[in-house]
Amino acid sequence: MTIRAPRPDDEAALAALLGELGYPVEPELAWARVERLARDARATVLVAEDAAGPLGLASCVLGVVARGYAADDVAEITMLVVTERARRRGVGRALVAAAAAWARGRGCRRLTVAPGSGRREARAFYERLGFTPVGAHHALALAP
Repeated sequence: MTIRAPRPDDEAALAALLGELGYPVEPELAWARVERLARDARATVLVAEDAAGPLGLASCVLGVVARGYAADDVAEITMLVVTERARRRGVGRALVAAAAAWARGRGCRRLTVAPGSGRREARAFYERLGFTPVGAHHALALAP
């Protein structure tokens, strides 16, 4: 498995992933949204893939919401989805690790995520990775 930036030929896979996350979209629109985010200097978009193609998608943005921390010290995972056929194989863990490394490299001391109260499995997943519940959000301290 590799983690890389999204490419235009990923548009169908990205649309399928967004559909699995609960946001169905046409492939062209999926690519347009991902490309716009990937061009933002304060964000990153990550694709996990194997020989069969994309397995997961994540995005991370610097200083989205401070949540009690200095905004420049925080990055937030704004999207994480792994295709159903690849769940429980370390894909999500690898995407979170890549997002944390990206955030750490930009001086962030904390990584946050808001998995939503109805996403019990997602909340448990983040807690297994060391995120601490903070109200409706989860936070992970990043070592320098």
